[in-house]
Amino acid sequence: MRQLNAVQLKAAQGIASGLSQGEAAKAAGASRRSVVRWLSDPLFLQKVSELRGEIHQVKVEVIRETTREFSLENLIPKALNVVGEVLGDTDERTANKLKACSLIGNWVGLRSVSSSDGEGGSGFPGEAYLKECEARRVESGIEYEDLSHLSDEELKKLYFQTLAGD
Repeated sequence: MRQLNAVQLKAAQGIASGLSQGEAAKAAGASRRSVVRWLSDPLFLQKVSELRGEIHQVKVEVIRETTREFSLENLIPKALNVVGEVLGDTDERTANKLKACSLIGNWVGLRSVSSSDGEGGSGFPGEAYLKECEARRVESGIEYEDLSHLSDEELKKLYFQTLAGD
């Protein structure tokens, strides 16, 4: 059974990987005319086809691995840890803490709080989470920045300023 020589194999690899006929010829150490002639050889074409399939499979595996590494399943715990660090850091700016609260509110689908909740909620996004942060601060003794001294209007203003990017 006839086989391709080393120069033909190198040219086939070049063609399979997307090189032009001239580029594949140069990489293999052959003339462009030789590569053009080999492209009419069924054995050479079969090898190019096999190599393209292998290259495609490698690309698919690389994409799968990359996608798996950056999947939501892997990223959500990391994101939650970052948000938790921001909220738990006593030196963190209030604006960053409010952004973290807003982000969590968006993740859980919190858009607004009904004022019929019996606590006089003003209905702006994230208010419920801010109240929860305050309750946790008091309950756990962890020193989050205390926002309880702010009026609803001041809290809203601060909240919307942080969303606008200060």
